[in-house]
Amino acid sequence: MALDVRPGGEGLPGGPGGPWSIEKAPADHFPRNFIRTAVCELRFPTLFELESDRPPAAFNKVLRKEYPTYELLRDLKVGGAGVAHSVAHAFRSKQARWSVTRRPSAVTLETTQYESFAGFQQRLAVVVKAAASVIDSDFFTRIGLRYINMLPCGRDSAGEWVRPELVALLASGAFGELAECSGRVRGRTSTNDFALQYGLGNEVDTYAIDIDVNSEEMATNKVAATVDMLHQEAFALFRWCVTEHTITELRKKPEGKA
Repeated sequence: MALDVRPGGEGLPGGPGGPWSIEKAPADHFPRNFIRTAVCELRFPTLFELESDRPPAAFNKVLRKEYPTYELLRDLKVGGAGVAHSVAHAFRSKQARWSVTRRPSAVTLETTQYESFAGFQQRLAVVVKAAASVIDSDFFTRIGLRYINMLPCGRDSAGEWVRPELVALLASGAFGELAECSGRVRGRTSTNDFALQYGLGNEVDTYAIDIDVNSEEMATNKVAATVDMLHQEAFALFRWCVTEHTITELRKKPEGKA
């Protein structure tokens, strides 16, 4: 199941051809969210000296207060070209709900406890500061922002939460009780690339809305503005994917909060 998205950003949504036509959604902060994971990846020209088992002292100094737990990650890949070794340095918050991972060509901020974009931006600013001290570059080759939403609905109620275009095959019942029903869309917004994955989650009674928006080659001092733009586009796409019922649920105060 997939939408008609063509090279150059044509075809989303509402029929073949035409430019990106997702309307910009007004900024809003909901009391609830269904974001399971939020990730921002900043890529830069590869620095082979960052493959050391020891993280740069300057990078570590900026992060150690908020991310006191450190782990060296080793990866081994076997392919046609032989065996490739790589290392990554992971810094985690006290309860491991936030993490920063640095590789020779990228640094990533990830959280499993997303509360607001403002809070995410504040932490990202610290990561950018730490990265700028070691990457020996005044630009990032790619900036990507990803939100993985897990809506609390299964096959029987997905149509109440997700717009009809994304659940048409599931709702048809043509294949009976499906073990999996998902789709993937790739294209361009007016300025950036995006990928949308959607469908029944691996967990019982969940429906995934996975949105990734990215921008190519951006000056390090433009990161905040770029990420803000990516966030606006990601939210507009999420808003298009879901129904008013989902928005009503997002506006409800979480249980236990006044």
